[in-house]
Amino acid sequence: MTERRLFIRIELTASARARAEAAGLGVNAAASQSLDDRVQVGDRLSFGGEPADDFVVLRRRYLIGSGPAILVLDVDHPARN
Repeated sequence: MTERRLFIRIELTASARARAEAAGLGVNAAASQSLDDRVQVGDRLSFGGEPADDFVVLRRRYLIGSGPAILVLDVDHPARN
């Protein structure tokens, strides 16, 4: 059996997109190198050194096809407790 590679893609809510753009954060570039499939709903993701740069995972889903699998993480900002 051939091993399939998993890719991770982040989809941002409107407020998360606004924060990422304002802070100059490249969340998909950072995610592809540092996240794996253990990320769960409710996890906080920080793309900067400040708590204001924390995002929260709202949903996760897998896109399965004939090619590589994609884990899609829907992310929101601000991260709330």
